[in-house]
Amino acid sequence: MPSYHSAAVTLGHAGFLKELLKIIECMGEKPAKRIKNMRHKNRDPILQSDVVVFNAVRELLGRAFWEEGKVDEAVKVVRDMEQRGVFGIACVYYELACCLCNNGRWQEAMLEVEKLKKLPRTKPLEVTFTGMIMSSMDGGRVHDCISIFDHIKDHFVLDIGIINAILKVCGSNDMFSEARELFEEIKRAKSDSHHSLDGFGSSLSPDAHTYSTMLETSASALQWEYFEKMLTKKLDYSIFVLSILCLASCSAFYLLEHAFDTMLEAGEIPHPSVLTELICQAIIQHDFERIVGIINTMAHAPFQASKKQWTDLFECNGDRISEESLKELLDALSNFD
Repeated sequence: MPSYHSAAVTLGHAGFLKELLKIIECMGEKPAKRIKNMRHKNRDPILQSDVVVFNAVRELLGRAFWEEGKVDEAVKVVRDMEQRGVFGIACVYYELACCLCNNGRWQEAMLEVEKLKKLPRTKPLEVTFTGMIMSSMDGGRVHDCISIFDHIKDHFVLDIGIINAILKVCGSNDMFSEARELFEEIKRAKSDSHHSLDGFGSSLSPDAHTYSTMLETSASALQWEYFEKMLTKKLDYSIFVLSILCLASCSAFYLLEHAFDTMLEAGEIPHPSVLTELICQAIIQHDFERIVGIINTMAHAPFQASKKQWTDLFECNGDRISEESLKELLDALSNFD
C-alpha cells in the first residue's frame, strides 16, 4: 500500500491523469497469481483507494486542471472514478465544484454539491458555498456570484460566511448600494425578532469580518459618511475592535487611520489594540511625529501601558519592527518635549 500512496501522490502533483487512474484501477484488481506465503488466508488482496489516493486526485483537480483551465478534464477524472465504482471523499467534490464555478459553470457545480451532501464531511456545507462564490469572483464572473447566492438563499440556509463572501464580491465590483442593502437587512433581521429574511438562519449575526468588509466597501466607494456612521454607532465592543484590526491585517492602514481620527472626533477613546497597532504601523513608516500624537492620546485614556506590555508589544512584532527602528524611535522621542 505505501508504494501505491507514493505513486499516487507523485502522479497527482505532476498532473498525470491517465497514470493516476491506472493506479486506482490496479488497486481494485485481484492479483493474477496467488501470492505465496500469505500470512492471512482470509486476507482480501484487493486494495481500496483511501484518503491519500483521493487527496492525490484533489491535487490533480486543484493544481493541474484548475490553473490550466482544463475543466472538462477535471470532470472526466471524477466521472471515470465513479464509473469504476470509486467514490471520492468530500474534498474532491469541493475542488471540482470550485473548478466549475471558476469557469462559469456554477449550475453543474450544484450537481456536485448534491453528491457532496451524501458524503461524510469535516466542514459544514456552507464552507463549500463560500468557496464557490469566491472561485466565481476569482474567475471574474460576478453575475454568477449573485446567481449562486440567490440559489443558496432559495434552497438552503445562509450563514455569515456566505454573507461575507457576497459582500466581498460587491465591495470589489463597485456595488456599494447592493452591499449596503444586504448589510442593513441582516442587521434588521438580527435586531427584530418579527423581521425575517428568506434563507437566513435564526443564528445569523454579523461578525468582525462583516463589519470590516463593509468598512472597506464604503471606503472604496468613497462613502465616507456611511463609513463614519458605522464607526460611531454603538456595537458589540469586541466585534467592533476586531473589525477595526481586520483593516490593518488586510493592508488597509489608511482606513485604520481614518477610523482612529473619526473616533477621536466623536469624543471616544480607541481600544488599546487599535492604538498599539497604529504605533506599530507608524514605526514601520518611520512616522515618529504621529507616534507622539498617539502616545499623547493614550495619556488621556482610562488605561495605562506598563513597561512589560510595551516590551511584549515590540517582541511580538519583531518580524515587522527592527531593532534599528526602535533605536530611531527612542532618538525621535528624546527630541520631543
